[in-house]
Amino acid sequence: RAVGLPALWSLTHNRLYDIQRSFLALWDQTKIPFQHYVLDQGSAPDVVEWLADQYTAGRIHYLRLEPTNIGISRGSNHLLDAALVGEFHSWICKFDPDIAVMTPRWLERLIARCPDEKTVMSPHVVGLEQHPGGAPRTKSDPGRRLGYVKHLGGAVNLANRRAWEEFGRWIVPAPAHGTQDAEFSQRLRDKGWTFAHAEDILVRHLRNVDHTAERRLVV
Repeated sequence: RAVGLPALWSLTHNRLYDIQRSFLALWDQTKIPFQHYVLDQGSAPDVVEWLADQYTAGRIHYLRLEPTNIGISRGSNHLLDAALVGEFHSWICKFDPDIAVMTPRWLERLIARCPDEKTVMSPHVVGLEQHPGGAPRTKSDPGRRLGYVKHLGGAVNLANRRAWEEFGRWIVPAPAHGTQDAEFSQRLRDKGWTFAHAEDILVRHLRNVDHTAERRLVV
């Protein structure tokens, strides 16, 4: 049984090299047991093959292969439904497949850093500081090395299952592309949740930090 295990979920769509770098770093740097839920949206055969191989190897716990791109909101809702089934997971994390973990033991450290039961956490995302996905800090807690924000970008969002239950589901179809992150923050903020970055727990946004031409990793 997976009672108490954290769940991470990721939407994928092409960009095999990014997915490989992201997932391999995630699996290497996450030292506590967790379950990884993945939904692919109509990717090229090489992406589908690689994901299927990782599922067979047990690195991916749940894999759904959609033949077409069903959209961020619909795909996110499906993965959230899957992760919430059975009340197995006390912590659930949205994890984008263009993010590479830099800090060892990042997940257990991020969970431990959470200051209360109504805070959504993110690591510090290197490469998004001067990017629309970033958000200026509204206050800080130097003792806990937390930077609070009004809005979290959607790169990595970790919260206890209560947050995801109170959030509900994303609107389908979304009012406009790119509104899903704001929808998540606004709805939970209206219900009294706060948002914080753990400033010394680092991940990097691959496209903004590393512009290496796409190629296939040999793994």
